[in-house]
Amino acid sequence: MTSSHTSATSPASDATPPGGAASRTRDRVRTDTEKPSASEVPAVKRSRGYCIAYPLLKPLLSMFLMLLFAVRGHHVERAVRQPYYILLSNHQSYPDPIFIGMVSPRPLHFMARDNLFRPGLKQLIATLGAYPVTRGRRDERAFRHTEGLLASRESVVIFGEGTRTPHGEIQPLRGGIEILARRTGAPIVPMALDGAYQMAPRTRSMKHLRAEAVHVVVGEPIVAEEYLAWPQRRIPEHLRPRLQELLDEARRRRERAGRRGLLTLTRPVIEGMTAYYRAFVTLLKAVARLVPRRGKSHSSSR
Repeated sequence: MTSSHTSATSPASDATPPGGAASRTRDRVRTDTEKPSASEVPAVKRSRGYCIAYPLLKPLLSMFLMLLFAVRGHHVERAVRQPYYILLSNHQSYPDPIFIGMVSPRPLHFMARDNLFRPGLKQLIATLGAYPVTRGRRDERAFRHTEGLLASRESVVIFGEGTRTPHGEIQPLRGGIEILARRTGAPIVPMALDGAYQMAPRTRSMKHLRAEAVHVVVGEPIVAEEYLAWPQRRIPEHLRPRLQELLDEARRRRERAGRRGLLTLTRPVIEGMTAYYRAFVTLLKAVARLVPRRGKSHSSSR
């Protein structure tokens, strides 16, 4: 297995600029503290597959999830005030991007683990707006792609914790959100969801999905003039309490509305129909086995 240190220092890495260590140092200081020029970060256009699939699949998935899992969005109008944004969310479970995408008023793009981009699945998730990021090290290619999307005034989802929570609570935010914010100056829209952890925590397989209601709460946008006034390397510390407030509100709303999704109410019906279908198939197979035997016995008697 290749270590993270080896992969980060590989000559083939896209994060290694020409000019040796001194050039890498200059580039690191500049990109962390200054906004790159337009020539350094070319705009990223939507793919044809994304333009076709996203508007078609989003209403279908939204209807399905709202019926079965009672997914609800709150204060969504706050995000509409900005033409594009960095949507900063907590990360509870694998389906989080789907829940966030269905309540967002604008099309979204997501970072996804590079090991998810396997043949077959790669085309599907890329069509829905995902692009790869390498975990365990700073992936400069993913950062530059994100900057290009924001330069094109596209909205991007960032899971500030970097991975799914092991206990349902918000973990400390990593430094990626600060780098992107200071480089791009894009508005930050905080968001928190609750219920996805109870539905499918990281300790349980997706095969054992539970029917839990999911509530998503959108916070007030934070513009560049506000967060650039915060001390250097302190943006994650200022954003985490805001995410916690939104998570607390999502939990209160979920408690009042009921924790279970509508799938809980329909599960006995689905199980009953499944049992009836299996019994019917078993009966047909038994009849099919009997029919040839009768034919053979009849022919042999002649």
